[in-house]
Amino acid sequence: MRRDTTRYFFALYGDARTSVAMRLRTILLFPGLLAILIYRVCHHLLYGAEPNIATKLSYGALWLASRWYAIAVGIEIDSHAHIGPGLFINHFGAIIVGPAYIGENCNIAQSVTIGKSSMVTDWELETVDVLDVPTIGDRVWIGPGAVIAGPVSVGNDASVSANTLVIRDVQPRGVAMGVPAQIVSVKGSFRQVRYRGMEDDAERTAAILETRRASL
Repeated sequence: MRRDTTRYFFALYGDARTSVAMRLRTILLFPGLLAILIYRVCHHLLYGAEPNIATKLSYGALWLASRWYAIAVGIEIDSHAHIGPGLFINHFGAIIVGPAYIGENCNIAQSVTIGKSSMVTDWELETVDVLDVPTIGDRVWIGPGAVIAGPVSVGNDASVSANTLVIRDVQPRGVAMGVPAQIVSVKGSFRQVRYRGMEDDAERTAAILETRRASL
């Protein structure tokens, strides 16, 4: 939760020291932050907390709150999703994140759908050979109107362009565009995904160097 809030503070104020008023302003101006924080607590109650009556009651209350908030601002994040720290939702409206796997420091724009491509229910998943959910790597940028559906993999530092339908794997640092998606570049999402401490991130630095070598 700390890294989630840090990304929003960095987007608004850079590396400046944030006051209480600045933090409150961030929560009010970015509905995505509160949606993520509610998701974090719900996810912890499902997977991290000891299952008991208090846990179930707390989860039920928060689930209802999350449903109300999803209706109010248009951001729905499934509690069964596994999302790494530092998720940034800059805008809001018609955003649906199903039970997917999402890495660290990713960006999701408005009108994005991420989820299953079939009507397989949760209780049937044990009988399915391939889990029908996307796996998205670290530092991935997902543009407005993009759809990522089914058992596809989106590699680290990839960029999914606006109004793109991803139904096949996207390589690391790939730039996907079109319906269905085609790889049009391997320059990655380095200019689109920004977060505090990125200059010292060894994985990001290595990916940038690999991109430069590939372009020579």
